[in-house]
Amino acid sequence: MDKFCINHPDNKALSFCHSCGHFFCKDCLQEGIEFYYCKKESCQQQLQEEKLQKAENSIITNKKSITNQYKFMEKIFILGIIGSILLFIGVFTPIVSIPIMGNINYFNNGKGDGVIILAISILSFILVLFKKYKGLLYTGFGSLAVLIFTFVNFQIKMNEITSQMNSELADNPFKELANTAISSIQLQWGWALLVIGSILIITSSKLKNEKFI
Repeated sequence: MDKFCINHPDNKALSFCHSCGHFFCKDCLQEGIEFYYCKKESCQQQLQEEKLQKAENSIITNKKSITNQYKFMEKIFILGIIGSILLFIGVFTPIVSIPIMGNINYFNNGKGDGVIILAISILSFILVLFKKYKGLLYTGFGSLAVLIFTFVNFQIKMNEITSQMNSELADNPFKELANTAISSIQLQWGWALLVIGSILIITSSKLKNEKFI
């Protein structure tokens, strides 16, 4: 059944006032955030309260959003810093243990690989401090590439040494002793720091890019 405006009986009602509950036509109603209100003073007051409440809720929502964004950026920053520090420390930690010679770290492995990683770790740290997270993608993957190159090169050399020893000491009674010495060459925990550091640097960059695409 059609409803009619309480002020204009000939006009069909658009809706009812959310405050007083009476039906009114479009000329007698004012649209609020969620409901309609008539033009009575008491109803208009409730309309203003609704708008004020909506504004307060919007401010609270914006504050929460800003706070969450700040916390997220803080996590990205921390990941980048930790990754850079782990990569830096990893350069000076044991990556290989060799009988008699002892432990060898990335910095004094006789190659320039450790120096490259050291430079990358410092560059990554600077990028994080200046919040240039996009650059971390390059330093992170760059460090991983150097680590993979070093690891593969190490494995190739170990296989070459093993093959050479087996060939030259085929009939030598000290062959088993040589094989034992070679097998005692072990990778050390420094690799874990280096790999984790690189991954954290990459993760920091990826999280930043995915969050704000």
